[in-house]
Amino acid sequence: YDECHHAKGNKTIKFIRDLKELRTVFMLCITATPKCSNFHNTKKLWELFDAAKKEGNKLILQPIYSVGVEALENNKILAHAEFANPSSQITEKDIRIACNLGEDTPLVNEKKELLPCVKDFLANNKDRLAKTYETFKNNLKFRKTIIFTINIAECENLFSLFNDRLTYDNLNIRVGCAHSKRKDAQKVLKQFQDGELDVLINVNMATTGYNAPKTNTVII
Repeated sequence: YDECHHAKGNKTIKFIRDLKELRTVFMLCITATPKCSNFHNTKKLWELFDAAKKEGNKLILQPIYSVGVEALENNKILAHAEFANPSSQITEKDIRIACNLGEDTPLVNEKKELLPCVKDFLANNKDRLAKTYETFKNNLKFRKTIIFTINIAECENLFSLFNDRLTYDNLNIRVGCAHSKRKDAQKVLKQFQDGELDVLINVNMATTGYNAPKTNTVII
C-alpha cells in the first residue's frame, strides 16, 4: 500500500481492518510522511498499521521496517533522484475581496483554508484570470506548464480563457483541463505526460504520485 498515510477515510480503514482479520494476507505499507496535520489522525494512522507504542503518556512511532532513501538508491531499489533547483516568481495581484461577512470576519477557516465565498470570488475574478494568462504568456520559453486552481469553477474559467486568448494571440499551445467532475480527466493527465499537451490546468489532480518530469513551470 503506497502512500499509506492517506488511509484516513472510514471505508479505507474498514477495508484494512478486515484484511488484518483474515491473517492470511501480508500487506506492505509504505510512506515517507508518517504523520498527519493533527495528533488525532496521526494516532489513528499509527494504530491502524501497528506502528505505535506507548512510553508513559507518549505515543511513539515504531515502524515495522524503516530505511532511508540513500540506502534504497544504493541497493538499486529506487532510481537516483535528481532534484531540480527551481526559481520562484511572485506575481502580485491588486484584487480587493468583498465577501459581505463583516470587517472582523477572517477570510480563512481554522485550518487556514480559504472560505468558500472567497474561493468563488477569486474563481470568477476576470482580472485575476487574465493575470494568470499574461504570466504564462510572458514566460513562453518555459512552455510545459502545470496550473493549479482553487476550485472547479476557476479551472473551467481559466481553461475557457486560455483557449480564447491563445486563439486570439495566434499561439499554437495545446491546453487540457482536469478535475474530479470531468470524465476525461485521467486521459488529459496522460496526454500531458506524453507531451500531447503543453498546459495542464487542474484541481487537485496533478498531485501525489503524478509524474511529469518535463514540466518547466508551475503556476499556483
